[in-house]
Amino acid sequence: MNTSLPIYKTVDSTVQSVVVADGEIPGQTNKGQAMKVTDDNGWLMLALEPFSGSTTTYTGSEFAGTCLSDPSKCENGLTVALWLKLSTIPTNDNIYYILTSGEEDSMSRGFSINLHHQDLCVALVDGEKYWKVCMASDKYSADGWMHLAFTWKSDEGLWVFLDGDLVAANKEGVAHSRPTDRYNRITLGRNNANNVFGGFLSFYFQEVAVYLHFSVTYRIRELFALSANYHYSQADYYYSKESLVTSSLSSLQSASGRTPFVGPHGKVDAENKTIALGEGARLVLEHFDSANTCVMIPSECSSGLTVATWARNNLFLEEGDLPIFIVSSHAKPEKVINGSAEGWTIYYTEQTFMVTLVSGTKQYSMTISELAKPLLPQRWTNIGFTWSESVGMTLLMDGQVANILKAADAATVSPDPFTDSSDYYLMAGHEDNKNNTFIGIYNLVIFENYYFGSKAYELTGHTVDVISKYSTVDLMWTFDGPIHDFNNKYDEMVLRMETYDSSLIGAALQVTRDGLHNASLGNYSSECVTQPSSCKAGFQLSLQLKLSYYTPGEAGDDIGSILMLGSPDANFEGVAVQQLIEDGEDKIVALVVNDKYTWRRAVTAVIGEWFDLVIGWNIQDGIAMKINNKKVSGSQTKTLLPIGSSKLVTNHLIMGVGTGGGTNQGVDAVYNDISLTYNSKVTVEQEGRCYDTASLYYRLNKGQIFTMENEQYVKDRESISESAFKLAGDGYVELDYFVDHCFSDPSRCNNGLSVSLYVKLLASTSESQTLLSSGAAKDSGYSITVKSTSAGDDGEPKAEVKVVVSNGDSQWEVVGDILLNTWTNIGFTWNNSDLGLSLFVDGVHVETDTQSSNSKSDTQRFNLVIGRGNSDDAEDFSNAEFDDIGVWDSDLRAKQVTEPEEDEPLYEVVGIILQGKQCNTEDELLVEAEEPQVVETTLDSLSIVTLQPPNCQFYDESTNYCAETFEEFHADLTNDNANETFKFKLNKIPSILEEVYIYIYMG
Repeated sequence: MNTSLPIYKTVDSTVQSVVVADGEIPGQTNKGQAMKVTDDNGWLMLALEPFSGSTTTYTGSEFAGTCLSDPSKCENGLTVALWLKLSTIPTNDNIYYILTSGEEDSMSRGFSINLHHQDLCVALVDGEKYWKVCMASDKYSADGWMHLAFTWKSDEGLWVFLDGDLVAANKEGVAHSRPTDRYNRITLGRNNANNVFGGFLSFYFQEVAVYLHFSVTYRIRELFALSANYHYSQADYYYSKESLVTSSLSSLQSASGRTPFVGPHGKVDAENKTIALGEGARLVLEHFDSANTCVMIPSECSSGLTVATWARNNLFLEEGDLPIFIVSSHAKPEKVINGSAEGWTIYYTEQTFMVTLVSGTKQYSMTISELAKPLLPQRWTNIGFTWSESVGMTLLMDGQVANILKAADAATVSPDPFTDSSDYYLMAGHEDNKNNTFIGIYNLVIFENYYFGSKAYELTGHTVDVISKYSTVDLMWTFDGPIHDFNNKYDEMVLRMETYDSSLIGAALQVTRDGLHNASLGNYSSECVTQPSSCKAGFQLSLQLKLSYYTPGEAGDDIGSILMLGSPDANFEGVAVQQLIEDGEDKIVALVVNDKYTWRRAVTAVIGEWFDLVIGWNIQDGIAMKINNKKVSGSQTKTLLPIGSSKLVTNHLIMGVGTGGGTNQGVDAVYNDISLTYNSKVTVEQEGRCYDTASLYYRLNKGQIFTMENEQYVKDRESISESAFKLAGDGYVELDYFVDHCFSDPSRCNNGLSVSLYVKLLASTSESQTLLSSGAAKDSGYSITVKSTSAGDDGEPKAEVKVVVSNGDSQWEVVGDILLNTWTNIGFTWNNSDLGLSLFVDGVHVETDTQSSNSKSDTQRFNLVIGRGNSDDAEDFSNAEFDDIGVWDSDLRAKQVTEPEEDEPLYEVVGIILQGKQCNTEDELLVEAEEPQVVETTLDSLSIVTLQPPNCQFYDESTNYCAETFEEFHADLTNDNANETFKFKLNKIPSILEEVYIYIYMG
């Protein structure tokens, strides 16, 4: 038993406690037995040692004075979790208890998980403060298994997790005195009182676990063996490293007696976080007995099929070599390739990845497009596909579209009829894999539905920002997630510790100035960044950082080393990022030394909060720096090196300590998502483009794969080459395909719709041009068109832009003007309500149409098209250049307004969002709540939660003080050990005291 687990009770083991239950009940996903606690005086108490005797005399004394009963004893915090399935949800005003250690009693400390007004709540009191978080009934499962956990520490607050996802956090709590801890038991199913039973609730539970430390999201997932992230938790099939080797209990049960058995066959190396499959090795993951299983027989997939995994080949194959199978749904994937069997396979051949899928008589087979980024040797790649019978297949690589094959272009084959399931099992590797090579695999996810290409990044297990960066940089360290697990290059010699990152969901790396914690990210003797004189294109360093104030120490301790390659502080080649005091304030200094010069630039530091830092250098321009996506100038110097300098001292990338030769010492800092780029031309000129709130975002730079005709890549609106595309009056682009979805059909947009695109309209002889369309002229859909060019008041040529939105029954229309030959942002927001349709040009509100006209659709189009109308015979081609496109499945106005008189401010905010200029610089998940309020989380938009203080009969806003009863208030007021200032402030509540004394007198 893990020593950090004072309690870990699985219900299929011996439960040493008092219990009334219904016997053995299957637990969640066949993982052992669960127990049902009834609401008819059924309850259970957890104990560390066997107990016999009257249930009313058991006091839980073994928990007295411990962290479990009294959170004030939790030096490192507290984490509690259980699997839970509610039988009923009471609708009255009573409080019903799931798990409690005494929080509910005014004379006791502790925690509780309870139901109140149908809200699922977690509350904790440590004697000085009170924290409480509640989730509304529509935010948790009312009839299925859920994993509920909370973690707490006095200086971090109370965090609540649902199925491994952080859904709410109350950081501050309220002042609340509990001088005693009367009850010490750990009880499930009722309140924690000795002789006044109540709060009975009927539910199933499994695996109650308690850790005596605070845990953040990535640790919660690790501690309780949950899926690696939210996107994976939604998969129909998910295999981590552990389940790739061991499979699951349900798989083993269903595969009993089957050949081959579920598990590893041949040379399978699972020592590291990834899996290595040797020659002829395979992992059998699942057996399927039914012919109508979607994951095996694609023609049974009514909603489509999506598969993705991280993979690496240790060798590039020569042309003509046999394929190396990575993941397949058939024991003989070569039959899928030749069209004689239904199924699918992802494989590697002739120096590239390929995917083949057979559904019915249609075969889809494709490889990575020449337009996609090149496949690099030895590099981990997320490879997969998404497919549906109506759309076709899209090949996915590193979270981006790598090729497209429409359903109409699929080959016709004649697969053998299905006779038995002996050849149908999910498998990684294959016995025919030869060539003495190893395949590396990591994280396999399968969804029984089609996946929009713009959302493909979710399949990688990373955010769109991280995976986009991984696709372009040379070196990257994320400190958590898939990229960290297979791509870390830490030196073993260093000391380091982990903390959580700015999003609260991942790991970050922390170093300390005392020298006890520093880090090396590896040895880079062959890379240019240790010798800038060899960096032909320059380099770019990017990282997230959180700094503390720097205090110079004794002589020789006046510079703190944030990051260093080589020893530029001693006039040797290399790169350094430093923190120091200059001109009376904290500065960040970038230092680059090549074989001739030293470049130095100093900018004002950001202290005490996370920020993004980008440092770029090339020999022509020197150093450029950005903080939070904004270029900062600071002061730059360039000096000639002394004769005899530039000797290389070290090739290590060091954080938190100098590399010798200078006066560098450590810093107190936290790092996340560090990347280096140096094999291609780099720049830090581009301003940030913030579309992280958009449901869909299309970055139209080269390397993005769409269905296109007659397009060419040009400079974008910031003059970055091949980062926008041009359509010259005879081409178009299909961005995506959406069946029965808001993105193509506004009638399905329950929360409205918002769209934004950047366009540079060029002169054209066409009377009308369509810039963007999701439907034909009479379809339910939306379109942006331009026509009738003319000269404006200043003589500049302009055009009329029109936006039309139809939901099949009604139609809205707005009109405005835009200039030709100028990059312009066109955006609109729409809702089938009084708000109607609003047009924005360059962020400025132009017109709103709230009076819809009748419209009736005859046909329906599902694709989103740029450059012409969305019909097969459309001829309204555009002569224009296109840049960033964002789509929101909500009306952005609705989030900004509560009163009609606020129209102008709301339009200004909406315009900023549509232009991609509102970046999320602060996390909104942690809130400081003194009064009840509703907070919408920014994490995955999973839940709306209510943060509440306790029921305070005595509350003082100036001190944030709360007491539920007069007895508590009086105890605080007369406590000999209480702080005198605190008691003085309590006496400054005359109205409350007056009411209390009247109550006592009348009593």
